[in-house]
Amino acid sequence: MANTFARLSLRLPAPLARALPLVLLAAAGTALTAVTFALARSRDQERVHRNFSEAAGALGTSWQRTVTNHLEALETIQYFYASAQLVEAPEFQTFTSGMFRSLPGLQALYWAPRVKAQEFAAYLNDLKKYDLPPGYEVRDAEGRVRRPPAESTQDIYPLQFVEPFARFRDVWGLDLAVEPDCLSLLESAREEARAVGRNRLRFGREVAASFFVFRPLYKRDPPPKEIYERRRSFLGCIIGQFQVEELMRASLGGRPQDFDVFLWDDAVTPPRLLYSTEKQPTPERLAAGAAESPPASFPLPHGRGSDGYDRLHWPMTLQQHGCQWTLIVLPKPDYLDRQSASQEWWVLVGGLLATAFLVAYVSSVQGRAARIERLVDRRTAELADKNQKLQVTLQELQKAQAQLVQSEKLASLGQLVAGVLHEVNNPLAFVNNNVAVLERDVSGLADLLRLHRDKQLALPERCADFDARIEEAAQRCDAAYTLDNLGGLLCRTREGLKRIGQIVKDLRSFARFQESERKECDLNQGIEATLNLVASQAHNRQVTLSTELTPVPLLTCSPAKLNQVVYNLLINAIDACKPGERVSVRTMHGPRGVELHVHDTGTGIDPTIRAKIFDPFFTTKPVGQGTGLGLSVSYSIVRDHGGDILVESTPGKGSHFTVVLPLR
Repeated sequence: MANTFARLSLRLPAPLARALPLVLLAAAGTALTAVTFALARSRDQERVHRNFSEAAGALGTSWQRTVTNHLEALETIQYFYASAQLVEAPEFQTFTSGMFRSLPGLQALYWAPRVKAQEFAAYLNDLKKYDLPPGYEVRDAEGRVRRPPAESTQDIYPLQFVEPFARFRDVWGLDLAVEPDCLSLLESAREEARAVGRNRLRFGREVAASFFVFRPLYKRDPPPKEIYERRRSFLGCIIGQFQVEELMRASLGGRPQDFDVFLWDDAVTPPRLLYSTEKQPTPERLAAGAAESPPASFPLPHGRGSDGYDRLHWPMTLQQHGCQWTLIVLPKPDYLDRQSASQEWWVLVGGLLATAFLVAYVSSVQGRAARIERLVDRRTAELADKNQKLQVTLQELQKAQAQLVQSEKLASLGQLVAGVLHEVNNPLAFVNNNVAVLERDVSGLADLLRLHRDKQLALPERCADFDARIEEAAQRCDAAYTLDNLGGLLCRTREGLKRIGQIVKDLRSFARFQESERKECDLNQGIEATLNLVASQAHNRQVTLSTELTPVPLLTCSPAKLNQVVYNLLINAIDACKPGERVSVRTMHGPRGVELHVHDTGTGIDPTIRAKIFDPFFTTKPVGQGTGLGLSVSYSIVRDHGGDILVESTPGKGSHFTVVLPLR
């Protein structure tokens, strides 16, 4: 993409090439602003919908909780009856009066006992024990007194207790068995052993804005499992009458509302509106509050169209013990004005302003960039010329450094060769002496052997003369001593040559100038070879060398370079010692790898110069005795092998160098 843009810019005239990035930047900024605006608007819509759904769902949950709290009153009365031997009318009134004060949606409570037809006369005779108000009679919905025949199989369910009595006295004594809907609920509650309810019920008169719940009561708790046992032990029903409008008000509470709530009775066709927060809803609003999905003609608040905020509509089906209602929640006309944060418009304005500022800034940057580009071209040419000169200087410095390092190696080698020559000279001297003695003795033995040969070839009469000559030659070369000493002389000569060979071998092992590649080797072998080479220098300075070489793993390294490190450390340690002092060499396998310890009891290192000892050309030796590259080269070699050199020194007590080399 960048290459294509660059080629296109090259083909355009200069003014158009400079303007092209600005045009593309403005287009990209505008597109990005539009996308950000759309995303912000979508998130705002999602937030409004989420807040509306959560608040509407909370209303439905509050309704369910309020109805549940009211229905617990029937359960409380059931426990009251189960714990009492006999409940009288005043006790029923006293027990339930507190419920009406705490439960605003509780409209009425009834007790309808089950009275068999053959026991009806006995029931009437026992009414005094219930302490009922005067005038109690069992009657039907038309007010006629009920007197069922004794042979009838139809049970009677009179409303024996009614609270509040003054308000619902007209249904006191009503036989619910004559109302088909009531009888159906009584039998369902008895058979199912649970509370059952209905939205609309004819209770002497039709009650539309209330719902009724029948809770069965048995002779024992829990109720029997078998149906026939339930029928035998059935005592009657506690009936609660609840006002839907008051329940809804209690559910809404005193908190401010942003919504209009419509509660519909689904028990009739068409559904009937039971409650609305709007006092006089418009027909369109009423139609929207009656639909489970918003109608197309539903007027939207604040004139909003289909932009994501429309059709806020939340239906919920509410059920309790067989009663069913539909709750519709709609936002009030000003709800969106309060909920919408209008952040998307700020995003749009801010994005356009940012795009304009960025285009202006890039335009100014282009001007500065052109000036800087010209300046950079000029400076680049200057830097290229200086860089070429620096490269030449660097090559010369590298060549000089290589020559200095090589000179340090040659100086070390020269010092080493001087010591080696002294080591070679001793065995070579007695080898030369032994060879001269051998030459003399072998010459005498050769004369003696020639006389014996001539004797064998001579005539018998001349043998006596040869015997005298042989005896004289044997005495002259001391044949007996020569033969006895010949073996020892050859053995000593062989030992001297062996010492010379070992010195040459150690020297070759130390040098190994052609072995630059790395391979596995034993560090102890290199140390032993180096110790043999520096032994004469230590001897000349009367310095004692001691070793403690423990078996260590093989190292992957350059043997010649490590021998150079060992040699430099040993020479420095020997030079730092006075006659009678000691240099010890020790190897061990440590946690970080193979460790080489070189300790001397010499003069030590001054703390002020300890940080400089590894610097190139730094030396404390007199002029002409050191180049100052020994420790520097050693440090470079150890670091090149991935290791490290540690120094501990106390002035007047000696120094301790530790070389740590990793196995790989």
